[in-house]
Amino acid sequence: MDRRTFGLLCDLLRQDGRVKNDGLVSMEEQVCVFLHVLPHHVKNRAIGSIFFRSGETISRYFNSVLQGVLRLQDILLKVPDPVRDNCEDSRWRRFKV
Repeated sequence: MDRRTFGLLCDLLRQDGRVKNDGLVSMEEQVCVFLHVLPHHVKNRAIGSIFFRSGETISRYFNSVLQGVLRLQDILLKVPDPVRDNCEDSRWRRFKV
């Protein structure tokens, strides 16, 4: 993720996702923790040693950002278009019954 996209995600979470800076951990650090845990499936203790925070703090802010992302699901996630029965695309021929 490039810096511009990261900044847009932070702004979106701050405005519409209602994720807040509380003075202890910046919004950007909260999103960094979330984006590091999500793809790597890293435990709280390992993330805590990377960001120099306790496991409880990591868990609290991960859940905060997760709730913000869930509030933004209509904006961030796209519902896939269904494949019609009369689709002529060759990629879908194998799935016909």
